[in-house]
Amino acid sequence: MALLLTIIFFAWFISAIVRGKVSHQGSDFEFKEHPVQYIILLIAILGFALFCLNRFLNEIGIYLI
Repeated sequence: MALLLTIIFFAWFISAIVRGKVSHQGSDFEFKEHPVQYIILLIAILGFALFCLNRFLNEIGIYLI
């Protein structure tokens, strides 16, 4: 499950960087007027992806933290 969540969050993060907007449940959120909120959201998504990756690695026996 942790690996699946890692893949989903990394795909969402890369999609947000490439497209310049975030899609969630059929809605597109554009941050042209508020780039600081866009950066904060990208950091949060990346943080969740790294947390899930760490959980997956812990499950298979590789301890980073």
